[in-house]
Amino acid sequence: PTDMVSQLENDKEYTDMHKTIIMMAVLYSLAANVQAECDLDPASPGGPWIANIPAALITIDASLPADTVNPIAQFDSPVQGYNQEYIDCHKGTPYGKSAYGLSGQDSSTRIYKTNIDGIGIKLLWNNGGAFGQYPSNQTYTPSDGANVGRFIYPSASFFRVQFFKTADSLMLTNPDGEQALPAGEIAYNWLVNNSPAQYTQQLNIGRITVISTPSCIYTPSQTVDFGTVTSNTLTTEGIQRPLPFEINCRTDYGYYSASATLTTSTPSSDNSYIKVMDAGGHDDRMGIKIRNAQGQEMKVDGSSSENISNKASMIPAQFNWTAILIPTGSSHPTDGDFTARAEIILQLR
Repeated sequence: PTDMVSQLENDKEYTDMHKTIIMMAVLYSLAANVQAECDLDPASPGGPWIANIPAALITIDASLPADTVNPIAQFDSPVQGYNQEYIDCHKGTPYGKSAYGLSGQDSSTRIYKTNIDGIGIKLLWNNGGAFGQYPSNQTYTPSDGANVGRFIYPSASFFRVQFFKTADSLMLTNPDGEQALPAGEIAYNWLVNNSPAQYTQQLNIGRITVISTPSCIYTPSQTVDFGTVTSNTLTTEGIQRPLPFEINCRTDYGYYSASATLTTSTPSSDNSYIKVMDAGGHDDRMGIKIRNAQGQEMKVDGSSSENISNKASMIPAQFNWTAILIPTGSSHPTDGDFTARAEIILQLR
C-alpha cells in the first residue's frame, strides 16, 4: 500500500510537470507569431515630421459678411521634403488625422471654433496631390491588393490652415490684435495609434491675432452756396452758411471715435481762413472762415480739429460746422462768380 501511494504521488508530479511544459510551449508559440506592424523603414530618409506655420496678424473689414466658403486668410506650411516610409503595414491598419486643442467643429463646414466668436479655422492636409480635412479615420489597404504593404507619407505633403468669418459681427476688445489662437500644436497625423505622442506628422502654429478695420460711409463733397453777395451784405460780421457733414462707421469694437480737420491749398498767411478767388482773379478781397459746432474757429492747415468720441457702431458722428464769408481787403470783389476750395480730413480711432 505504501508503494501504491508513492506511485500515485509520482504520477501526479509528472502530470503537473507535463502541464507546465505544454503551457510554456503554447506561450512560446504565441510569442513567435507576434510580428512588427508599420515600423519606420530603417532606410527611410526621415521619420516623424513637425511642420510650422509662423505667427500671423489677420486684418478684416467690419462690413465683411459671414462666409464659410471663402476664407479671410490662408497659410501653408513648408512641404515635408522627404518620403516618410513604414514597412510591414497590414491590410486594415488604422490611420488618420486629428485636431489638437480645438473644439466646437461644425460638421457641415468642418470649421472649428477659435477664441474669437465669429472666427473659425479649418485644417487641411495635402499629400502632394489632393487635400484631406480633419478629423479623419481610415484603414490601410495596400495598392497591390496584398495583405501587407508599405505606407508612405510623400515628400510633397504639407499642411494648410484657413480662417473664416462665421458671424456678420464680431465683439473685439483689443485694437492692437485679438488672439484667435495661441502658439502651439494644433494638428497631427497618426498611424496605428491615434495619440498626439505617437504622431507621424505634426503641425505647430504661431500666435494668430485678428484686427478689424471699421467700414464707414460719409457725406460726399458738397458746395456751400452763399447766394448773391453785395457790398451791403458782405460786412465784417460775414455771411454765414451751415456746413454739416457726418461719418457713420460699422465697427467690431462696439464704439468708434472720429476727428475732423481742415486743409486748403490757398490759406491766409496766418492759416485762419481760406482765400477766395473772385471773378477777376483776385484772392485778396474775400475769405472763408470755418467754425466748428462749439463756435471755435478752425485753422485751415490741419492743426486744429474737432473730436467726437464713443459713437456706437452704425450711429453717425455728426459735425455741424459753419462757413463764414468775410471781406479781407479794402477793394470790392469783381462782379461774378467766386470760388474757394478746402478739404475736410476725417480720422478714426
